[in-house]
Amino acid sequence: MIVSVKRLSLLALLAFSLFISGCINVSSGNSVNEATQMAFKLTQMAFEMQANAATSEAQLVELATPAGEDGLDSEQPAVVDQQAPVVQQASSFGTPQLWTQAVCHQGCYLADVTGDGKVDFIAHDNDGIYVLPSTGTGFGPHTNWTGGALYYHHGIYFKDVTGDGKADLIVHDNDGMNIMPSTGTGFAKHTNWTGGKALYYDIGIHFADVTGDGKADLIVHDNDGLNVMPSTGTEFARHTNWTGGPVACDYGCYFMDATGDGRADFIAHDKKGTYVLPAQ
Repeated sequence: MIVSVKRLSLLALLAFSLFISGCINVSSGNSVNEATQMAFKLTQMAFEMQANAATSEAQLVELATPAGEDGLDSEQPAVVDQQAPVVQQASSFGTPQLWTQAVCHQGCYLADVTGDGKVDFIAHDNDGIYVLPSTGTGFGPHTNWTGGALYYHHGIYFKDVTGDGKADLIVHDNDGMNIMPSTGTGFAKHTNWTGGKALYYDIGIHFADVTGDGKADLIVHDNDGLNVMPSTGTEFARHTNWTGGPVACDYGCYFMDATGDGRADFIAHDKKGTYVLPAQ
């Protein structure tokens, strides 16, 4: 098609050029008009055939080009509206369910030491720390997670100071804070997180993630205010005073995330009401 059009165009142009130059001898005026019209007609036919050929070629190229190569005909991916699963909002507490009849010789605690998102029952007995993992419908069989008796001088706590989602065993002894990380099935060997130095406090000790990094920090409530020792995951860093002066609670001091920003806030329950000091 393209070759024929080119040939026809050359013939038309050649005929017109010869006519203009006088190489084609026409004796009458009618013949001149006819020759002129013929040359123009040939030229017009050539241009029309070129236009049709170009259109056909473009259509062939379009059919031969896979969709999406030129970025014009590519199909856009379907947008899937992924909505969060609907959680039925509770409006009351159900009937009582007996989950365990375990007895604790020295103390009972509740914390997620297995890391499955369910709070487990922890019994501090004379021969060690026993854990009864939550199944979601009850507390399972107990196992001893310390392998023997656990002694302490000041207190024990269960908080996730390592940031792995499992509550660790914190033992407050005369030489400071000793951490026994939870492995999910037991408590590992203890390490001292305060440099082997005694840790004294005037009013109280708390553990909460006030820095917002997923690890529970050590909060010492002294007469000069709240001193925070951030957890690094392997120790408690040097303390800084977060209140700039003394603070007191008439009924109770708490550290919970009341603002929803991932950082535990200081909540003071006083005679005049409950005050919240957001972590910032």
